[in-house]
Amino acid sequence: MMMFALLLTSGDPSWLLAAEEVAVLEGHVVVGQCPDTISLLAQSALGIADLVILGPDLLDIDRPVTVRLRRLGLMVVQVGGFPGVAPSFATVEAALDGASAASRASLETRKADLVVVCGCKGSPGATRFALDLAQALARPSGRDGAVSLLDLDPRGGDIATYLGLPSHPNLLTATDAIEHGQPWRFTESNRGVNVLAAPSRHGWIEDIAATDIEQLIAELGPTVVDAGSVEHEPDIIVLAVLRSAAQVVLVGGTIAVNRVHLQRARDVLEPTVGNLR
Repeated sequence: MMMFALLLTSGDPSWLLAAEEVAVLEGHVVVGQCPDTISLLAQSALGIADLVILGPDLLDIDRPVTVRLRRLGLMVVQVGGFPGVAPSFATVEAALDGASAASRASLETRKADLVVVCGCKGSPGATRFALDLAQALARPSGRDGAVSLLDLDPRGGDIATYLGLPSHPNLLTATDAIEHGQPWRFTESNRGVNVLAAPSRHGWIEDIAATDIEQLIAELGPTVVDAGSVEHEPDIIVLAVLRSAAQVVLVGGTIAVNRVHLQRARDVLEPTVGNLR
């Protein structure tokens, strides 16, 4: 079993005490006990924990709260509680076992058939490159849906507009379905490529969690992701996908100002990604 730094959350002091005893006996470290949601969010923001266990009595914990926790890099499980909020287990021991199994599954180094395409300021063409790459990869197979193309631009994707596709279903509806254990659909199949578009509004990515994107990508075969512009620190969701990719392609222009922005983007990505082309 993996060792976790835990935040235990419950309004019942006796449950907190019993849960901490179980966790410590199994070799984990409890870094905080949170009696309510406000305390939980405050301690989660400190970056000292990697797992939250929710007690069965917290009625005000809902999906937006758990999405916020997961965007901070925390795994969230619950003992009892309501279906759909977080993976639920009957006991603290079972919750720790489930979290450990999920963590081991997510430790795969890189997805060998995942390519992420990024752009930089003032250099159009990343979306066109991602689309052409996906279609080129799909062509030898001769099969529809052999390759997937995901639009992950946090500022609002334009693949749907580019291809004349409907706005639904999209990446947000797909991750929401995954969160609730329901089936999801691609936006459309186009020239042998299964396209999953992004909502057009800026900031849509704040409504999803990294674990849902990771699960979605894990279900796919060869995949190309259009991650938008990355001249500044990438969104935490984009960063998680970048780190899991076999290759990251940075698209830039050739004039002097484009080369400056390209170098800035490389400076941002290389320290944390390391698989840049």
